[in-house]
This record gives sequence, structure tokens and C-alpha cells, in this order.
Amino acid sequence: MKKKLLSGIFALALLVATGYGVSQSMKSDANLSDLALSNVEALAQDESGGGTLWTRTDGDCTYTFTGRAGSTISITIAGISVTLTIGADGTATYTYGDGKTDCASGGNQQCTARYCPSIT
Repeated sequence: MKKKLLSGIFALALLVATGYGVSQSMKSDANLSDLALSNVEALAQDESGGGTLWTRTDGDCTYTFTGRAGSTISITIAGISVTLTIGADGTATYTYGDGKTDCASGGNQQCTARYCPSIT
């Protein structure tokens, strides 16, 4: 009789523990679903224009070259070929107008950064 009573108590304890584990698992999944829903809502807000806005600053790209005074140098920037003459101070400077855009968070416009083109 004691064995049956102990077996019954053990079975009841196992049943309660299993039910508790399932309950905790369900709560955990519910929290995960809430988190996933929050992430989806946040992403949807960004796509509708509610995301980060920027301060846009356009600027020139300045390239400086050194060499022997009076010598020339030929470069190509963004498909534009340029020949420069090195000045008496041993330098030549070329400015590529409006060649870059810097974006800083916190403004009121959309922005895509641009970087100074490479020299070829």
C-alpha cells in the first residue's frame, strides 16, 4: 500500500512539475512574441519616414600634390581629366566642387553620405 501511495504522490508531483514547465515555456514564448512585435513595429515606423533624420553638409574635395616646381601632373577624378602645374612652392591643388556629403544625426532631412572620388 505504501508503494502505491508513494507512486501516486510521485506521479502527481511529476504532473504538477510538467504543467509548471509548460506554463513557464508559454510565458517565455509570449514575451518573445511581444519583443518580436515591438521590433516589427519599430522597423515599420522607420520605413514610413518616422526614422532618424539628418543634418546634411555638402563640401568640396581638395587634392594637393607635391613635386618639382614647374613640372606637370595629369590626374583623372570622377571621369574628368585634369593637368596641373606644380607651383614655385612645390605644390599644386585641385578642388573638386561639391564632391562630398557629410550626414550628422539630429537634423530634419534625409541624407546619403558621399565621399571624395578616388584619383586615377
